[in-house]
Amino acid sequence: MSIGTIYGQIDFPLFLILGETMVARFFPKRSCYWLRLLIVLAVSIGANFGFYFLRSIVPGNLIYIISAFVVFLLTLLGLPFCYKATIPSYLLAGTIGYCMQNSSYCLTSTIRINLPIDETENWYYVFLMLITIFSLESLLIYRLYLKDPAKRKGIENIKEKRQIFITFFTIVALSILSSLGMKAATISGNTESWLVVYLFNIVVSAISMTSELELLISHRTIKESTRIKTMYEKDKENFKQANENIEMVNIKMHDLKHRLDAIGNKISQDELNGLKKSMNVYEQIATTNCPAFDLVLKEKSLAFTNNKIRFTCFLDASKINYIAKESLYSIFENAISNAIVAVKKLPEEKRIISVTGNDYGDYLSIHFENFCSQDEKAELGITSNSDKINHGFGLKSIKINVEENGGRFSVKKEGEIFSLDLLFRIKTQED
Repeated sequence: MSIGTIYGQIDFPLFLILGETMVARFFPKRSCYWLRLLIVLAVSIGANFGFYFLRSIVPGNLIYIISAFVVFLLTLLGLPFCYKATIPSYLLAGTIGYCMQNSSYCLTSTIRINLPIDETENWYYVFLMLITIFSLESLLIYRLYLKDPAKRKGIENIKEKRQIFITFFTIVALSILSSLGMKAATISGNTESWLVVYLFNIVVSAISMTSELELLISHRTIKESTRIKTMYEKDKENFKQANENIEMVNIKMHDLKHRLDAIGNKISQDELNGLKKSMNVYEQIATTNCPAFDLVLKEKSLAFTNNKIRFTCFLDASKINYIAKESLYSIFENAISNAIVAVKKLPEEKRIISVTGNDYGDYLSIHFENFCSQDEKAELGITSNSDKINHGFGLKSIKINVEENGGRFSVKKEGEIFSLDLLFRIKTQED
């Protein structure tokens, strides 16, 4: 057996596993990961060698189809052996791996038969071409679909059942149809037939990969949009409820103050002042001349006190009161809630939240700033909360709400300082 023949039995399982790893590298890894991966590679290559010897005994084209399918199945079963993910996630990695191997091999073969290069004798040239094309293809897929954490978020937890159908179709199309095409090209013996077969494989692989990854992104986008819309509807209900609650609390506090004044001679002055001070918690919060924001601050005042958070606010937001109160409430409630969650984890001296505003005539800029932990992410949809499903949408909700009202949104993290900047247009009487 020549070196070229040996290479011919190694390249298919090797590049198949490399392609699968392109996606699976973002899955949680099992213990002794590298050892497990080497075992999968060794078993897959061993199976391919076994089919090579079997092909010399059993005539016919069926053995080629079976061998490709079995080797692919072994690498697919190797994914849960090496990684922790859902079945559709394994199928996504398997399909991408198969398509990457197939398309890069077919493109390499297209170049080879046009040079021409003997694959058995000059296998190292073929290998260099294949590894170059495969690397470029991997880089393209990574930059388009996997580089952005927001795009690959939840890639290990896919629950899309259509993934099974797409995987089945891809394997059937590329394994059976291409094998039949290769058999026809072998019988015809002309280069054009081979080019048609290779082109078919490249096109089907590209369509399968892009449609699958686009399906993943679009499905997640729809789910996130639905969740954010639900959050906004919930914020609208919370706004109404909070308004009623604060009004009721203010009335009760007012009545209690009068009762305290009535019994003032029965308790010490210090006790009386202490009770009044504790009841003034809602009145001590800075006002912003924006009823929706003031409501949020009153609502969060207990959280500031209980968590020993120092809150400062220098903002006159009266010029954005033209925006629906429900929208403003949702924006500010999410902004302040996110800040509270961030500073609660920190030492007391770093539990600081500040809000400042600048009036530029045509625009009002609102700047939120707070300390945060070093591992905190300033990215949309990314959360440090253990509940990844229901959290991480606060910033996205703010962004959508702000932009729907003609504003601009930006976040930034420098060291331990997290900042959120909102820019709203100020409407004039002419507007």
